[in-house]
Amino acid sequence: MKVVSLTKAALAAGALFVALSAIAQNDRVRYGVSFDSGQTFESLSFAKGGFPTLNFATTDGDGSVLKTLTGGVSPAPFTLQVGAGNNGGMLGWVAETFKQEFGPIQSTRHLVIAARDQFGNAQLSDCTGATISEVDFPALDASSKDAAKMRIKLDPADCKQVAVNVNPRSLPRQQYFFSERTFAWQISGIDPRTNVTNINAVRVKYGASFGTTGIPQRFQDDSLVEMTIPVTQGGPFQQWLSDSAKSASQGLNDERQGSITYFDTAGNQIGTLVLNGLGIISIAPADLDGDGDSVVKVVMYVQSVQFNVAQ
Repeated sequence: MKVVSLTKAALAAGALFVALSAIAQNDRVRYGVSFDSGQTFESLSFAKGGFPTLNFATTDGDGSVLKTLTGGVSPAPFTLQVGAGNNGGMLGWVAETFKQEFGPIQSTRHLVIAARDQFGNAQLSDCTGATISEVDFPALDASSKDAAKMRIKLDPADCKQVAVNVNPRSLPRQQYFFSERTFAWQISGIDPRTNVTNINAVRVKYGASFGTTGIPQRFQDDSLVEMTIPVTQGGPFQQWLSDSAKSASQGLNDERQGSITYFDTAGNQIGTLVLNGLGIISIAPADLDGDGDSVVKVVMYVQSVQFNVAQ
């Protein structure tokens, strides 16, 4: 038997979530984020989250599961989609976060996230103690003409729906996005003239651990990088794979340095993702591309990353 104990607080929180989601469900919404208590906003492509989630305690006994409210309320994570252009504050926060590979939580922010529909209805979320827990850099395709966005996941300590001294109608429009077709890359020991046609969406994620001290610690998980190249240019990667196998048999590794540079749809450089401790996992045939030329996919792991915002 499963018993769930709900209170009026739970029903009220559910009603609040429905009310706050009404704007986010509208297709014609303008979003913004402010790092100075709602005075100046940077543009966002999308934002969702921060709604209250009631904390439950679960008790097992006599074949039943009893859930009761503990009285605490936690905000749900925020998911943001970020373009380029005037997002210096957000991209700078990503860069600062990536500087910390392991240790106590450091780079927190107080931010206001706003959404306004075409009728002028606004939702303002005032969030404190927010940390970046996950970043997805967009996939790249040299044959694409599409624009792309960066996805950022935030974990706020607290979020309140408040009125601030700002006119939501002044939220800036998203001007530029990431370009899928324009990018640059570098891997030590690999010919830079290699025709890389695709790079996967690189996900950088932080985990949490309490360790032996009981103090919350953050650590940067390994990431994966996948590149698609013509099979005729796979020789250096095959050699790297062979060298890595020999090194591993001797208890060593053959990790290298690399980078991916992103540009916006206007041709401006956005920033460079620095790949530290880049190791090759596999090189295998991929599907045939549209021209019928055989291609291979190179899969690599990354020990840690940094992000340098273009000046």
